[in-house]
Amino acid sequence: MLEKLMSPRTEPHPNTRPVPCRGITMIELMVTVAIFAIIAAIAAPSLSAFVE
Repeated sequence: MLEKLMSPRTEPHPNTRPVPCRGITMIELMVTVAIFAIIAAIAAPSLSAFVE
């Protein structure tokens, strides 16, 4: 019994499983917002001229 406690565990714990990676990172969100801001800044002058 003592040998089992002192030996390093090689097999994973039976109740653990890999957690799937979901969602988006903050960097991905910031890049997306920046791209939309650039596109909006380019389109704004044309849109204001169209409205007038």
